[in-house]
Amino acid sequence: IYVTFKVRQVCRMFQVLLVLSAVDEMEFSRPFRTFAIKTARPTIVIECDASLGGGGGMIMIQGEDGKETVVGCFTVDLVSLGFGTDSRFQNVAEFIVAVVAIRTARRMGLSVTRVHLRMDSETALSWSQKKFRGVQVSAAACVYCFMLAIYQVEWVSDEHLAGKLNVRADKLSRGVTWA
Repeated sequence: IYVTFKVRQVCRMFQVLLVLSAVDEMEFSRPFRTFAIKTARPTIVIECDASLGGGGGMIMIQGEDGKETVVGCFTVDLVSLGFGTDSRFQNVAEFIVAVVAIRTARRMGLSVTRVHLRMDSETALSWSQKKFRGVQVSAAACVYCFMLAIYQVEWVSDEHLAGKLNVRADKLSRGVTWA
């Protein structure tokens, strides 16, 4: 059988790789599961906002080209939580709305394994990275961590959106809709 020079080079490279992986397995090999064909999953972008009485936001899908397409909007009534006018609960309200947003995206049938949160509360954004502090957020944090586990969220990123730029989600959080 005639073997071309290029084929011999490829065979030689595989021989060298095999020897190197035998000499230093951790450095020159990788687990078989990393060879699986990876299909690109879309990123779910959630832009949300909350007031002490309610919250709302938009759910978008980000394509490979970076373009975001709105696939849904939501509002949630937070009055029953009894925050009243106590501003100490503002960040908790923001975080609860982010948790509701992820759940809403999932209920819409979207894969939420890649999530990007965009909101105007830097504290709530830090909580989305599992940096929880304070008693007020503990229940929402438990729900959030549970959701990340059962929905198999691989990636959560965040982006602070200054309040004056968060107009669309702010209107939804105050019960204003576009019709």
